[in-house]
Amino acid sequence: MLTDRYGNALTTASTEARDAYVEGVDRLLAGDGDVEGPLTVAVTADPAFALAHVAVARQHHLMARGRDAKDSIDAAVGLAASTTAREQRHIEIYAALIAGQVPRSLELTREHLTEHPRDAFAVAPASGVFGSIGFSGRVSRVQEQLDLLAPLADHYGDDWWFLTVHAFALGEAGRWAEGRPLAERALELRPTNSHAAHTLAHVLYEGGADDDALAFMSDWIPAQDPDGVLHCHNWWHLALLLMGAGRGDDAWVAFRDHCLPGTTTSPSINVFTDAA
Repeated sequence: MLTDRYGNALTTASTEARDAYVEGVDRLLAGDGDVEGPLTVAVTADPAFALAHVAVARQHHLMARGRDAKDSIDAAVGLAASTTAREQRHIEIYAALIAGQVPRSLELTREHLTEHPRDAFAVAPASGVFGSIGFSGRVSRVQEQLDLLAPLADHYGDDWWFLTVHAFALGEAGRWAEGRPLAERALELRPTNSHAAHTLAHVLYEGGADDDALAFMSDWIPAQDPDGVLHCHNWWHLALLLMGAGRGDDAWVAFRDHCLPGTTTSPSINVFTDAA
């Protein structure tokens, strides 16, 4: 049976569909642009490939296309009976998330990880500041995020996605010196990784390394894919760093050209909050 990049079995006999799915998921996990291209290839190559429909649903969900997300996750649910137990729970996690049942999705994720700790794409919605833990509003959310991720470190090792989310969780807890080398290593492994760049910007700035943060973002951001999910937000970080360095005119240029409505294809929640 074919597997994903983490060794999880996939219910598809199409190598083309599997390869395109892996690429699309990696692009989602990294915050790269052109997510929908490879996922469209995956679904076209094997319309019965349930997890490809899940990935499409996740992209729609991130971009606030609710009806499209529901249609895609419904397609995955309809195909679930012919998949493995792992894939069925993976589908269930996303079905709950997209239906707005976020606590249920998180509960399913915690249960799922006891048997499938390397199901990275199932863990992803529970990670990060907008994740099902980070966006919960709970006072305990910072420690809760670390408690979810830290036990998984041995399962992922030197994996760019896990290093990214673990580094961010450490940074949120004020453990910037621990998060920095993880974020830097994640970028070494995948230089286009927008989430790792965002994480490194956080741990540098919050750790007091303003000059390092400005130097890094100034060097990295010109090559960022403007269609990536973090395009607006990473430019917002650079604008703040420029402002802090006394370069007000440059800060306004960065902000106006990349953060205002009509200048970016980033999700509306980022455009709204960063522009505000």
